[in-house]
Amino acid sequence: MAKYIDLRENNKILYEKIDALKKDIAQLHRDVNQQQCWVHDYKHRLTVKTLECDSVKGELELLTGKYKQNELNIKKFDTSSDTVRNLCDVQLAYKENKGKGLGYKQNQ
Repeated sequence: MAKYIDLRENNKILYEKIDALKKDIAQLHRDVNQQQCWVHDYKHRLTVKTLECDSVKGELELLTGKYKQNELNIKKFDTSSDTVRNLCDVQLAYKENKGKGLGYKQNQ
């Protein structure tokens, strides 16, 4: 009979340990689920930020392309700017000397 009482007490202790372990497992499941939610959220945020970076990169490339095109257009006029300046100077000088004849020199 004493063995039977000892077995019942041991059985009770074992059931308490099993219940405690079940509670630990349930808590671990909750923790794992929470961590999985966090990981999913971080992946989603990373995807969103990656898409934002890609769109900004595309806009930058578009603006850079326009800038290079404008720079090319400006360079086209750089070579002719001296010629245009010379033409303007000649026209202004002609306008000032208009009506004075060829080879007219003003006495100073």
